[in-house]
Amino acid sequence: MSDLIYPHSKTELEHHLSETIIRNHTTRFDITHQRLGQCSLAIDKYQDFSLMLTKYQTMDLSIQVPLKREENTLVMGFLLKGTYHLSCTCQTTMKPGSRMFNLFPTFKTTMQIPSETAIEDLIFKVQPSMLHGMLTSSDDPMSDYLYKYTVKKGRLHPFRTTFVMDAELWQMVQAIKNCPYQGKMKQLYIDSQIKLMLLHQLAFTYKLHKSRLEPADPKLTKADIEKLHELRLFLETHFLEIHTLESLSRQYGLNLFKLKYGFKKLFNTSVIKWLDDKKLQYAYQALQQENAYVVEIAEALGYNHYNNFSAAFKRKFGFSPQQLSNKYMMAG
Repeated sequence: MSDLIYPHSKTELEHHLSETIIRNHTTRFDITHQRLGQCSLAIDKYQDFSLMLTKYQTMDLSIQVPLKREENTLVMGFLLKGTYHLSCTCQTTMKPGSRMFNLFPTFKTTMQIPSETAIEDLIFKVQPSMLHGMLTSSDDPMSDYLYKYTVKKGRLHPFRTTFVMDAELWQMVQAIKNCPYQGKMKQLYIDSQIKLMLLHQLAFTYKLHKSRLEPADPKLTKADIEKLHELRLFLETHFLEIHTLESLSRQYGLNLFKLKYGFKKLFNTSVIKWLDDKKLQYAYQALQQENAYVVEIAEALGYNHYNNFSAAFKRKFGFSPQQLSNKYMMAG
């Protein structure tokens, strides 16, 4: 059962959201305001983590929610719909289908939601002790490396780094949102899904970190390797834009040989294949949304002919985009 709240002003709404998110106690409420829009927020607190599902629909005015943390926290954030910004020492933009996975020390930031925007996100705040408890196996190279790194550095990625959800993570998020259990069974189910999410993202992080420690290659300088990693992080959140090898080469100061050779060497795939895979992963998620139109998604991804999109999608996932869309339309 959710509490109904009717704020009198924008400041009152922002203050209530800020205090609730910072306090991070189990709660549920719905907010409605003629000019500010609507918001529903649900927080469930467990022993080692909390889960927060939030939906916003802003109207005429944007919303700025001040946030802060007073203790180290591992944050797993998944944006399912809409776009918002986090402003700290630098600005991070969260886009639909993006995820954040990082250890955060004490810090302050502001969540900025534009006017006339629909947002839905799912955020997990995990106690670092849970993470370290999973990483203390000295006979496992991945656990040993990440344990030492998180203890020493206190962070997994630069602050502004976000990534794109793959199909596996998307399915885990949906499983948690649509948990079929209640009470103790729900707690066990959510706990198991959280651990799977952690393992999946830790494996990704380990692979990303180790790729930066590749043996020296006479064809690539240390500066070249850093630029290639910066390029990949850029593409993680800009893969829907139109890129050519020539434009990326100019943007990152790499000649075409180093761009193609280096990307393949470090990430075991070509730039074009990497971008195609990201777009298809995005399409997989988008087709599970309400009012998803296959042709429009194909056009948004830069496919001039639907048949080319359908064939590429089927090669990757084993079924056509229309079949996936029909499945979720029938389920809805």
